[in-house]
Amino acid sequence: MLIASYRVAYDVPSAWTIHPESDTMSFSGATGAIDGRGQATEGADYCPGSVYRAMAAVTSTTETDLAAAAKSVAKIAAAGGYSDPTGGKISTPTSLKTQSGISGQFVETSGPWTPQVPGCIANAYSVYTFGFRNAVNTTLVLTILVDRGTTGELTAEQAKKLIDSLRLV
Repeated sequence: MLIASYRVAYDVPSAWTIHPESDTMSFSGATGAIDGRGQATEGADYCPGSVYRAMAAVTSTTETDLAAAAKSVAKIAAAGGYSDPTGGKISTPTSLKTQSGISGQFVETSGPWTPQVPGCIANAYSVYTFGFRNAVNTTLVLTILVDRGTTGELTAEQAKKLIDSLRLV
């Protein structure tokens, strides 16, 4: 997935749908709003009450501290994507370096979730965020949202592999 405007790219599994760069992944919550570019999705309409089983995008932020950026975007994604006003249970930020050498801060957020439309077996969510800087020093956050408790869900290891593929272009 190439995001030319941010000068970054990341890989997604071959079964995922890559959306045009102009498509945005937008969420808002009590603490703010995010608009991610370079959206890739998997499992469209796989069950009632959920648009995708997994989705990823990169958002820019004015936050300069990478750990704070990863935490802030994670809270907004949990609140907006999963109607979790608490922002979920957020892990302690950890330093991470991608395969291409991008250093940043990684956070995993999780919580229970019940889709509003009956008939979906999803019962929880995970949001993985990685705060980093691109070549022009813009703070960006790669964000991955995953429905949990479903067949074929993206595992934590697969999410980290996706993050590990992030590179500057």
